[in-house]
Amino acid sequence: MFLIDTSKGRIVRDDEIKEELCNARPYQDWLDQSMVELDDLPAREITRRDEGDLTRLQQTFGYTHEELKILLAPMAVNAKEALGSMGTDTPIAVLSKRPRLLYDYFQQLFAQVTNPPLDAIREELVTAVGGSLGPEGNLFAPGPDSCRQVFLRSPGRWTAPDLTDDAVARFRLAVTEAGLEGACFAHAPYLLNLASSDGSLRRTSVDALVDELVRAGRLGLSGVVLHPGSAGVTPRNEAEARCRQAIVEAVDRAGERGAKLLLEGTAGMGAQLGASVAELAGLVDPAVSGRVGVCLDTAHLWGAGYDLTGDGWERVLGEVAEHWGLAAPHLLHANDTLVALGSRKDRHAPPGDGVLGASFYRRILADRRLRCTPLVVEIPPGDGNELIRAALARLRTWQKPRQAEGRRMAG
Repeated sequence: MFLIDTSKGRIVRDDEIKEELCNARPYQDWLDQSMVELDDLPAREITRRDEGDLTRLQQTFGYTHEELKILLAPMAVNAKEALGSMGTDTPIAVLSKRPRLLYDYFQQLFAQVTNPPLDAIREELVTAVGGSLGPEGNLFAPGPDSCRQVFLRSPGRWTAPDLTDDAVARFRLAVTEAGLEGACFAHAPYLLNLASSDGSLRRTSVDALVDELVRAGRLGLSGVVLHPGSAGVTPRNEAEARCRQAIVEAVDRAGERGAKLLLEGTAGMGAQLGASVAELAGLVDPAVSGRVGVCLDTAHLWGAGYDLTGDGWERVLGEVAEHWGLAAPHLLHANDTLVALGSRKDRHAPPGDGVLGASFYRRILADRRLRCTPLVVEIPPGDGNELIRAALARLRTWQKPRQAEGRRMAG
């Protein structure tokens, strides 16, 4: 979004607009009070419409044969989002010689644009695949009643199904057989925000993090990676204090059952915390420093202003030594990137396909300070993980034989 505020005499940035809108009202409280999960509804007998009634409704609401055959049917049969177009290339109603529905006369004719399924890694915004049933109310005057909805279950949930002993045993055996002990990590849900000024969201985030740490501990994982969160529109120092306190609570509650918590550095987009190695370390209270580690992402470092093609890598490891007391981070996300240095944006690319290039990866693969640091690549996997396999194969060609000892790389 692009806004020129004439009263303030300035351009308002996209992230500022969205932060203000998101924090304008206690939306999370409204949702907690009013939204009902689909699974919580009482069972009832299902009544099905006959085919003739369904056809009449489809005609009434303007469904076409193309929409039914090309869009809806593939989604129902294959459980995959179909390719479609935004808008329509049919003649506008006033120029058509065929009978048209009344609302067609008020429909804008958009440009013909192909919309592929969203790529969540390359998209700047986090998108939700969940949906809800029920009236939305007046969008210009939202209130608690606007959230009286039935929520349809989606993959991005706050809670996860229970881990059975059998599932834990099978996972641990698979890790052992693959020779990956000490090199398996989990990533906490992106929904979490330990720095939020919304008490309800922060409490929910802490509860979810405790659950993630305990689950990871049962699975024998070496750590749970967490994005610290965003300050929103509140002062940064206050957000850091909230995040620090929330980390202490989560780690203490998980106790000895929990895996190590790894704070991941960010690109600093919007009001994100942890855009520098020093700021990331400042979020850790000394009382829990032994149970909290650091994860760095090369794409995030570049976006945050570390020139990794110049002296930025030595600067990074120097700050890790100064603020964390380590020779290298506990985990490295070795992603390339397509954005400009210091852009505060997070865009991943396969190693060597971005601005960092092959020379940077040869350099870090030869850095003996990283010989015990697992490397993870976060890119779209492709069919049958073909893109991940290709990226790992490329990294291995850049790694000299003697450097491979002890090195762990994963997609």
